[in-house]
Amino acid sequence: MRTMLLILTAALATPLGAAPVPKNKKTPDAEKIVGRWRVVGREFNGGPRSGREECFWVFEADKMTIFNTKGDRGSVFTYRVEEAESPKRLDLNIGNGQYQGLYDLDGDNLKWANTGPGGKRPDSVTSGNNVNLIIFTRE
Repeated sequence: MRTMLLILTAALATPLGAAPVPKNKKTPDAEKIVGRWRVVGREFNGGPRSGREECFWVFEADKMTIFNTKGDRGSVFTYRVEEAESPKRLDLNIGNGQYQGLYDLDGDNLKWANTGPGGKRPDSVTSGNNVNLIIFTRE
């Protein structure tokens, strides 16, 4: 009876919605991604997409915050880098939504492809059918 009560208590205490993104392990890419990244381009469905180029993303050890060029803070996400996967994965989590994505980090250049909150992880770090590609440069 006590075991059943503990299981029920644990089940009721678990929040509903997207599972939290686990914290990053100290890996080379998880350390390299920390910093301020300016959005320099966006693509969707294989073509250019305008808007939100006037912002930058700041990655810290376990969270990422979007700011506009005036420095006003926007959304705050938790994130996870999985560089052991092929292709490499970068997932963002905010509230009840999770963005499953792939990334390419090459020095001061970062590309991140995703299909939006709750979407299926893309197959490659390119813009394609219903895939957003965001291109960054380190500031």
